[in-house]
Amino acid sequence: MKCPVCGSLTSIVTDSRPKDTFIHRRRKCFDCGEKFSTQEKMIDDKPFSEYEKVEVLLREKEIFMLKMQEKFNAALDEVCKTFLKK
Repeated sequence: MKCPVCGSLTSIVTDSRPKDTFIHRRRKCFDCGEKFSTQEKMIDDKPFSEYEKVEVLLREKEIFMLKMQEKFNAALDEVCKTFLKK
């Protein structure tokens, strides 16, 4: 999702509540820290099953962990470059 303040495309989902035909999500921008809400509607307007609710939450957790791993790897690369220059 695009941050409404800074336009960044990197945000994390801090809260997710599946409803019948949409998901209400609370997000926080990685870059500026702004918090914002989104309501994501299903394309075919079918109600969520319990399995689909769990699947959505697991997918969000996986994406969050992947982004955190990418940030960790980037920071580790910077530390290694700093120490290898000496």
